[in-house]
Amino acid sequence: MVLIKRASELTGVPEATLRIWERRYGVGATRRSDSGYRIYDTSAIFTITQMKRLIEQGWSAQLAADEVLARLSSPGAKVTKPDSINAENLPDALRARFFHAIEALDSQLLTRVLDEAFASGSFEFVVDHWLTPTLSELGRRWTAGETDIASEHFASNSIMRRLGNAYESAGQSNEGTRIVIGAPSGSKHEMGALAFAVAMRRHGFHVVFLGIDVPADSWVEACHRHQARAVAISVPMPSDIESAQKCVDALRLDNASTIIIVGGGSAYAVEGSDVTLTGNLTTSSEMLAKLLN
Repeated sequence: MVLIKRASELTGVPEATLRIWERRYGVGATRRSDSGYRIYDTSAIFTITQMKRLIEQGWSAQLAADEVLARLSSPGAKVTKPDSINAENLPDALRARFFHAIEALDSQLLTRVLDEAFASGSFEFVVDHWLTPTLSELGRRWTAGETDIASEHFASNSIMRRLGNAYESAGQSNEGTRIVIGAPSGSKHEMGALAFAVAMRRHGFHVVFLGIDVPADSWVEACHRHQARAVAISVPMPSDIESAQKCVDALRLDNASTIIIVGGGSAYAVEGSDVTLTGNLTTSSEMLAKLLN
C-alpha cells in the first residue's frame, strides 16, 4: 500500500493526473486512510500503468479507462494489442461519421469518432491507415467546394488537439537521441510534422518540436541550443520547397555533422539532405530509430 506521491513515482503519472483519473474514470485509489489520504494497492498501480500505456498508444483516456476496468473485472480478459488490428477495423463508415460530424460542427460526435479511430490500433497505424486518407479526402472536398472553411478548420483544430495530447502522453526522454522537428518558413501545415514528432517520442527520442513557419536561422540556433544530432524538416507542399532548401543549406553550412532529414509530399525536391523520408509514418519512424539510435 502506498500514498499518491509514491504511486506517481511508480507509474510515472503526475499526482494531479492520478486525481483526475480517479474522479472522472474510477481508475486509481480504491480506498482512503483514516486521515482521508488516497491509498494505492498493487492492483491500482497495475491498472494505472496499463491505462498510461494505452493512452501512450493513442487511446483516449475514457476508452483506456473502460478497457482496463473491463480487464480488472474479468481477470481472463486480455487488452487487445493495437498493432494486431488490421485496416478492416477502420471501416468507411467511421470516415463517413467523421464528415457528418464536421459538417454539423458536432464536437461530441467528432470526439467519439476520433476516440474510436485511435482505439483501433497503435498511434502510427491509425495515422497511416485512417487519419492520412481521411485528411486527403478532406482536402479534396475543400478544394472542390464540398466542405466549407468552418468545417475544415473545425476538423483540423480537433485533430491538432488530439495529436497534441498524444505528444504529451508519449513523454520526453531526457536520455534519448536529440532531434529537432518542424516545418520551414511559410509552411502552414503542421499535422504531419507533429504526428512525426509523436512517433519519434514513442521511439524514445528527445524531441524538440518547433512547429511551423520556422526560418533557416532559427533552425540553426535550435540545433546549437539543444545539441541536436538530427533535424527533420517537413516539406508537405510544393510551396514549402524553396524555404526548406534554405533551411537545409543553412544547416549544412553551419555543421556538417548534423543529420538532416526531410519528409513530406514535396521532400523529394529538396537537395542536400542526408535522409529523405518517402514511406508512411510507421516505416519512416522505425527506419530513423534504427539509423540514429
